[in-house]
Amino acid sequence: MRAPIKICSCGFEFFSVPARARFLDSDDDLRGWYFECSCFSTVFVPCPFREIPLAGGRVALVDSEDYERLSKYRWCLKSGYATRGTTHSRDGAISRATYLMHREILDAPPELEVDHKSLRTLDNRKWNLRLASKSQNQQNTLKREGRFTSRFKGVSWCRRDERWRAVITIEGRQKGLGNFKTEEEAARAYDVAALEVFGSFARTNFLELCDCPDCLENPDRACYRDEPDCPCYGCQGARAERDEIRFEIDRATGRR
Repeated sequence: MRAPIKICSCGFEFFSVPARARFLDSDDDLRGWYFECSCFSTVFVPCPFREIPLAGGRVALVDSEDYERLSKYRWCLKSGYATRGTTHSRDGAISRATYLMHREILDAPPELEVDHKSLRTLDNRKWNLRLASKSQNQQNTLKREGRFTSRFKGVSWCRRDERWRAVITIEGRQKGLGNFKTEEEAARAYDVAALEVFGSFARTNFLELCDCPDCLENPDRACYRDEPDCPCYGCQGARAERDEIRFEIDRATGRR
């Protein structure tokens, strides 16, 4: 189960900030949300993140612990990311280096990339960042825009069979998952395969891995969730749906 973000002195647990809360923007420890509990006590929830302004009017989100060291630089928006540049002079030669904010936060080694879990590239809070290989980073992407036969990732229309075909690409090679009557069935087949192959880096059409503590610690037997804030422990309903979709994949590919 999710842990409360705040427990009032009366014992009432708050799992989210109420809409009636008032936000105080301050540079000290008083920055956060204030609201009244049903016992008439004032509840304070500190804001765990800060905003760093970018040239052009946009802002990047960072954890409070990273704000001081990052805010001393001038940042700008380039290709969707928060960046800064420095100029070096050595032996009369001038060179310019560009630094990405998300790489500085994780101190990423040169051989690895940094993936934004939510795809929001200006949300540089640590919960949204993770080290990834180039292949893993490419998995967490949306379906490319363009003229495609399907609106779903991993799905296309097969004119020969007059069915929707599900395909997944693994290390540059395509693997067929079968043909399906509806576009949605093919999309769900892709989701199951993507989660099995790419794990938490998979960007699916419908299904997502459950983020309860047990599932995060045991990804090999993690369930899937459909609700945005599912606090499940095992989520038998989602697991039953996953097994049903697996059965359809096996039947479509001739394994059943």
